[in-house]
Amino acid sequence: MAFFLIDPSRAGDVAVAIFGDPWPGNLVADDYAGYNAIHPARRQSCLAHLMTKAKDLAQQIRLLPVPQQDPKALTFCERVREFLAGCCGLGHARNTGAISVAAAQRQTPRLQKRLRVICRDPLADPAVENLRQRLIDPQRSGAQLFTFLTVNGMPPTNNQAEQSLRLPVIFRKICFGNRSALGAATLSINLSLLTTAKRQNRDPLEFLKTLLLRGPTAAQPLLYRNPLPDTS
Repeated sequence: MAFFLIDPSRAGDVAVAIFGDPWPGNLVADDYAGYNAIHPARRQSCLAHLMTKAKDLAQQIRLLPVPQQDPKALTFCERVREFLAGCCGLGHARNTGAISVAAAQRQTPRLQKRLRVICRDPLADPAVENLRQRLIDPQRSGAQLFTFLTVNGMPPTNNQAEQSLRLPVIFRKICFGNRSALGAATLSINLSLLTTAKRQNRDPLEFLKTLLLRGPTAAQPLLYRNPLPDTS
């Protein structure tokens, strides 16, 4: 299922309005602070965002004159990228059956030990040191890096959400956003329905045509593989 909400605020109470607090399910998200308000049962930090952060910091260091480049910070960024890429590869191996779920779970202590070694020494570069602190601080990403190994099927990144947002973001840039609250609500509903249909491997256009011509009762079987029970 996909759920889109266009809201003028990015505050935590928007996330609470969607999920509730606490949220009894699992959450895979980046470091956006608004998610800190919902307290999910389990949370996984997006490793792809952390890899991108390390890559960007390394590029910034390389743009400096050679005498000003910090080789320790550059090495740290490269080691973090390599380490997190390996974690993502482990998740892929688990999901494809190349290794068992139990074998993947047993890797967690080894990964935690390796991360401690990578993050052992403080760094002079403030931005890179902030990344190091983020990786080891249990109040930030430190306690959420390997949750995906304890929950079968949980991805190590939020790439699905990012890919789902790509076309709506392009649309927003082209049309300069929604002109009214009603327009924002309408687009949110349409995106939710059409993306859900795609994730259920249903024909979005056939669903939409049936919804408009025959109503929601007739359209629901075209949206879900297993139609939701009638709670009216």
